[in-house]
Amino acid sequence: FHTGHERRRRVLRVLRAVGYERAQAGGSPNADMNMKYGSAPAEIREELLRIVCSLHTFDPDTVDVRQAFDESDGDIFINLNVEETGSDALTEVEAAAERSFLAAAEAA
Repeated sequence: FHTGHERRRRVLRVLRAVGYERAQAGGSPNADMNMKYGSAPAEIREELLRIVCSLHTFDPDTVDVRQAFDESDGDIFINLNVEETGSDALTEVEAAAERSFLAAAEAA
């Protein structure tokens, strides 16, 4: 996914805590707001989108989700419009979501 450096770190920490150890962030920022995937199951796509959108206070329904890769490709790419993400500082709602995800992961 593409977003500010501090937000990348926070989202990666949450994703890894809930079991997505191979999550990565990087690439060039862009104006896209989408999720692109190949063969990833719907439940994984929905969970990832819910987590990332919760940490950015985006409505998941505003993100264009589409199969863009071959069926043999298990990657998922999430692009968040850099202009929409604002500062690296989390709002209280975003911080609460981060704490909630981390606490649930620790309890599991």
